Formats: sequence, C-alpha cells, structure tokens
Amino acid sequence: MAEIVTHASVDAPIPTVWGILTDFERYPDWNPMVVQMIGEPRVGCRLTLHVRVRGRALELPARVLIATPGEQLCWGGGVRGLLWVEHYVGLSADGGRTRIVHGERFQGVLGSSLHRMVRLESYEAMNQALIQRALLPAEPGAAAEPGVSADPSGVPR
Repeated sequence: MAEIVTHASVDAPIPTVWGILTDFERYPDWNPMVVQMIGEPRVGCRLTLHVRVRGRALELPARVLIATPGEQLCWGGGVRGLLWVEHYVGLSADGGRTRIVHGERFQGVLGSSLHRMVRLESYEAMNQALIQRALLPAEPGAAAEPGVSADPSGVPR
C-alpha cells in the first residue's frame, strides 16, 4: 500500500472546518483539487468527483466510506485488488484550533503507479484552501454547523 499524508492546523473550531468539508455544493468555490463533488456526506452514498491531477480534469465515481461528524470524512473507489483509492480528512481539536490530517491510500497492483502520478503539492494546496475558507468571516445568516440555523446576528435558533 502506498500513501500520501499531510498535516495542517487552522485557527478555527472543528464545526466550521467540518461544515466546509461536508458542503459539497461549494467545493467549486474553494477546492483546487476536488473541484466538484456530487452526492451527500453519508456513509454508503455514491459520489461523483471531478478532480484535477497534474492539470488534467478527471471524473471519478466513489462512495462515502466514513462520515463521522467533526472527526473524519473518507471516500473511496476502484476495483479491489486492481486499484482501490481512499481519500480521507481527519479532524481533531487543539484548543480552539483544528488539526487536519489529510491524505490518500492507494492499494492494488496499480496503486503504486497511481501514487507516483499524484503530487503532494495537490494535497497541500487543498489544505491551504481549506484553511483560507475556514478563516473567512461567516456569511450573514449562515449556520455555524450543518443543520443549525442562525439569524443575521449569528445567534443560533
């Protein structure tokens, strides 16, 4: 098995970062790696990913494998034994900050070949874009967490 792992930290609470990661409709607004994701962040849900690898746009099918709110989001796909890829983002609290562990596991006979094609810089760019997004001021009326509404003053209802 081959793997890419990156680490980052952002001065934002976990619910903010989790909300960004699971708001698939807004990926085109900020994510330079996964430029579009169609589906829902629920275990077993089918996804259609539009990713950018070495400047090329690819459309890939996947399924949500893990969706533990505030902790981990993982999706994967392929043909086990031949090529199986799992992309993950894990979150943990560090005071008021959020630690991010972001990576991808490549398995199967073609896993090492694909691993060599993918650049660490793509994952780091996604991390930086996620950090920048998390540091933006909240939009008026935006929920602090998915499923929690707030009035324009930011007070949860």
